[in-house]
Amino acid sequence: MKFESSRPENLLQKKGKNTKKEYDLKKLKKVKRPGWANKDLKVVKTIRFDMDVVNWAVCESEKRGMPYQTFIKSVLKEAMNKGDKNKLHDEIRQIVKEELAKKAS
Repeated sequence: MKFESSRPENLLQKKGKNTKKEYDLKKLKKVKRPGWANKDLKVVKTIRFDMDVVNWAVCESEKRGMPYQTFIKSVLKEAMNKGDKNKLHDEIRQIVKEELAKKAS
């Protein structure tokens, strides 16, 4: 059973009389992008942290009065800008050792 409106000839009739088959895009005006479009684009990624890392980041961010995601981003950017990969590696190693020592005691 077909409905009346689903027939191809009826669909063609529903298109507006002013609908063109082709448009001349050269006549379009250029529009400046809004100011926010010029800022650095953010990338959405899923990353998994251990609960103790998230709890630490939340506590530290609250002490500084900033959102925890902004705090994590600032910590990562600071480490990235230092450019010393070995130092970051050593810092991570030290944090892991400290956390393991806390759990052992």
